[in-house]
Amino acid sequence: MTSTDTYAADSAALLIVDPYNDFMSEGGITAAGAALANAVSNALGVEVTKLPLRPEYIMELVRRGDGSV
Repeated sequence: MTSTDTYAADSAALLIVDPYNDFMSEGGITAAGAALANAVSNALGVEVTKLPLRPEYIMELVRRGDGSV
């Protein structure tokens, strides 16, 4: 795989203003759920449409998958 084989991606920044801190910091783990959902979606070949990724929901996705797991 090369860099020309990847998909186009959009990005966005989220600015969180904290009145108790006067310095910039990381935004936290706000993207972790989306990253995990995307990984499960890619692995199973199905669209993940809700969070959290509980074991029961993941098993439902496995059953709906394309069978390549």
